[in-house]
Amino acid sequence: MPLPVAALAPLDPHALVGLREHVHRALRQVILQGGFEPGARLNERAIAEQLGVSTTPVKEALRLLEADGLVRTKPRSGVIVNYLRLLNDRQDVYDSGARRVIHSDPAERQQALTEHRQIGRAVIAGDPDAAEVAMKAHVLRAGDSYLDLVFRKKKD
Repeated sequence: MPLPVAALAPLDPHALVGLREHVHRALRQVILQGGFEPGARLNERAIAEQLGVSTTPVKEALRLLEADGLVRTKPRSGVIVNYLRLLNDRQDVYDSGARRVIHSDPAERQQALTEHRQIGRAVIAGDPDAAEVAMKAHVLRAGDSYLDLVFRKKKD
């Protein structure tokens, strides 16, 4: 399966890091930006050709990406991207469990609604700094609340 033409640019061989690291960085960036469909099979030869390198640094970079958890090697299938779907699935499991605990408390539900409205007002007003401050405060407070609720339940 050939890569999208704009996904990877030829590497600069004069940079100070090794070729394997160049390839690793380039592929990592494309994967994290969603440049490959989840489950896509990566073709070492096509990647090497597109980057203007041999397959050896590509193979080495793919091993690094596997250690990073961004790709997976499947027997008789090759190297597969499933990072974004896996990350999303893990986040969904956490979100549903955490929200169920947090939203069991009516006062917490009301506080979260108030904070969400504050974040929304900042976004609508075009104030990214205020939105960021409000969002960080919300996430930190909700996290603390979650921990309090979980540990309080265990003590009761």
